[in-house]
Amino acid sequence: MAELGFVGSHGFVLRLPRVSVSDPAPDPELITFLRNADLERLGGYKPEVVPLVRSLLLLAAGDLERAHILVQEASNADGT
Repeated sequence: MAELGFVGSHGFVLRLPRVSVSDPAPDPELITFLRNADLERLGGYKPEVVPLVRSLLLLAAGDLERAHILVQEASNADGT
């Protein structure tokens, strides 16, 4: 199984085992962590991109519905 590794500015590494809808079932514990994680602090992301980063991470973790909602709520060209 493929893994995605995301490294933040503070050396925090998040490994996501899910890369497509055909991979194993979503991990509820990982999804809960990603929904609540302070990505601005953990990953050094600017506030305006946090929803988009969170959406990509949730997509990879298997929370397709929430990932889609976050992108739809983005009011800029990146969200579109």
